[in-house]
Amino acid sequence: MKGLQQTYQRSTYFDFLKIETKSWREKVRFFERRYEDIIDLDYKDQLEIWYDYAIACHELGEYSKYNSIAEELIPSVIKNNITHIREENVYNNLLYRKACSLIQLNEVDSGLYILSELVKIDGNNTLYIKTYIQTALHRALQVPETLKKGCVFSVIMFIILSIAELLVVSPFIEDWMTTLAFFKMTFLLLSFVPALVYFTVEYFKSQRNIYQIVKYAKNKQK
Repeated sequence: MKGLQQTYQRSTYFDFLKIETKSWREKVRFFERRYEDIIDLDYKDQLEIWYDYAIACHELGEYSKYNSIAEELIPSVIKNNITHIREENVYNNLLYRKACSLIQLNEVDSGLYILSELVKIDGNNTLYIKTYIQTALHRALQVPETLKKGCVFSVIMFIILSIAELLVVSPFIEDWMTTLAFFKMTFLLLSFVPALVYFTVEYFKSQRNIYQIVKYAKNKQK
């Protein structure tokens, strides 16, 4: 009976492997339908299925669920010294997807921190570097709400002053033209210069940070 039980349990593992690599929904359905069978598998087989299930959740955009699974899987693979599954670096892959999940969940600083640690581990991995730069630039484009409101206010004031110049000042109060032109130019500059300065600063900060991280990784590999 024990042999029959082991054969049945092993069939669960092989049935899972039959699912096409990128059939994410099918993998999730299989895992949730046969969960009781999966947790009876040998640890290594069980971990492999859990790993694929986590990846499937991430690919389907279930980022919170993925992070919950990764929180358990990452310490487990470290403790059991499992480095690769089907030639994939398990630890790095789980961490990378965790970083991406955190970014998708608007926890950008945490995501960038994990990416920076991955670059330190493997400074030659262009995917980590590219994702870090793209995320940092995207964050730079996310102008703070206060600054956005200030820019919008400046645009509105510029439009109001332009209308006033056309309808009132130019026809009737020409002495105010110089003063009005000064205020128009001021509001025009305030409508985009602060946002441009903010983006420029954030851009160069991200470039500096990634340069330092890659430099650290390359020095470590020497």
